[in-house]
Order: sequence, then C-alpha cells, then structure tokens
Amino acid sequence: MRFQVLKKYPVYPIFFSIFPVLALAAYNIQEISLDVVFRPLLVSLALGIILFGLMKWILRDWYRAALATDEFLSGERETDAGLDDRFVVRDVALWVME
Repeated sequence: MRFQVLKKYPVYPIFFSIFPVLALAAYNIQEISLDVVFRPLLVSLALGIILFGLMKWILRDWYRAALATDEFLSGERETDAGLDDRFVVRDVALWVME
C-alpha cells in the first residue's frame, strides 16, 4: 500500500540527477567539508526534476519521460561524428561546487 506511489511514478531519474554530485563529493571527502555539497546537490536535484517534468510534458508518459531523462543525464552519447558529447549536467555540478 505504501509503495503505490513508487509503482505509479518512476523516481530513478531523480537519483541519476544527484549521482554526479554525490560521487564527486565521495571521491574528495578528505579535501572538502560537507557544507559545500548541499548547494550543488540542490541545483542538480532541481535540474533533474525540471528535466523530468519537461520530458513528461513532451512525451505524456511517466516511464518514457523517465527513460528519456535517464538517457540525457547519463552524460554520454555518440554524435554523428563519432565523438563523445558530454551534457551540461556534470559540468553544472562541477561549476556549482567551485
């Protein structure tokens, strides 16, 4: 009964949006204080929720929106030239942590 919301709405894109910040903070845990993690975490979370909502609005399906958001947040995609194209989410997380 409690998990009906998790079955109806996929939440994993939100976890994918905060992962780069948490991974970077975990890697540099000896060199940073935890106070500097909250602002980039909130920015990444907000960007993930906004992107997820935008994809839901465009695709009109929660599961397709979650998949599209996950694909966008994964950060790697092959372009026509065969080069890796990095998306902005990781760069924003690094920029906010400065």
